[in-house]
Amino acid sequence: MTPERIVLAIRPEGSAYRFDCPLCEEQVEKRADRKVVALLLSAGVVLEEANGLPPAFTPADALELRSLLDDQGFVDRLTGQR
Repeated sequence: MTPERIVLAIRPEGSAYRFDCPLCEEQVEKRADRKVVALLLSAGVVLEEANGLPPAFTPADALELRSLLDDQGFVDRLTGQR
C-alpha cells in the first residue's frame, strides 16, 4: 500500500487514519497516536482537509519551526540581535 492511498485526520478528539482494504475493498479506520501520526506524515500520507481548508498549523510545520528555533542565527534575526 502506498502513502497516497492512506488519509490521516488530526482531530481534537483523537487522530485516525483510513484506507481501503486491498482484500475486501472496505474502508478501514484506525486510531493514530502521536508516534503513528509522525510516522505517517514522514511517509507522505495525505492529511485530510477540514471544511475544505488545509490545517493552519500541521505537525510538519511544528518540526520545521523547531529546527528554525535550534538555529541561533535565525533566533538572533527574529529578535533583532544580529
